[in-house]
Amino acid sequence: MNGLTLAGLRKMASAASGRERRLTIVTGADGRRWAAWPYGCIELDHQQHGWLGRPKDGCYRMLSDGLARMTCAESFSPALVRREMLPLLAAPGRVGVVSTRWMYEDGLLMRRLLERSDGHTVVVDADFWRLWAVAVGGPVWQLGGRHGWLVWAPAEGEPGVAALGSVYAKFVPVPPRLPEAAA
Repeated sequence: MNGLTLAGLRKMASAASGRERRLTIVTGADGRRWAAWPYGCIELDHQQHGWLGRPKDGCYRMLSDGLARMTCAESFSPALVRREMLPLLAAPGRVGVVSTRWMYEDGLLMRRLLERSDGHTVVVDADFWRLWAVAVGGPVWQLGGRHGWLVWAPAEGEPGVAALGSVYAKFVPVPPRLPEAAA
């Protein structure tokens, strides 16, 4: 399910932290390795972790020839990712989510609208959505209400391989319903 490439990981880091391409590497309690940003996380398999030079848990800047260790921000550390983000990947109470073709501008940012299986609409950052969806692929689930985290997992009850935060929006446009083709 994980089609993450090194170029894709660089793009994700750039989208999440700009030119610095920061990321946090974390090992979960089950031994799985993760690359994380405040917006989401993605599992690194053995090969992907090797591309990065098999770094230990910590905060890094992606350089053209590898990773450079940096001081973690107090507000986003490996301990925080382990404690608050990774448990979301196995949390129950998920609702299926599918992408729509609808997007809208929110100031200077582009947002993509997703639709939940219960009919509610979810808003995500269009760039993050594109990067995560290409890197991971497969079914997407949402935890909680329409502002909950999105989780990529093979099936509803299985642990996720990636997560992405939705965008809190006071007003969520509803995608127009196209008329059904006449039979």
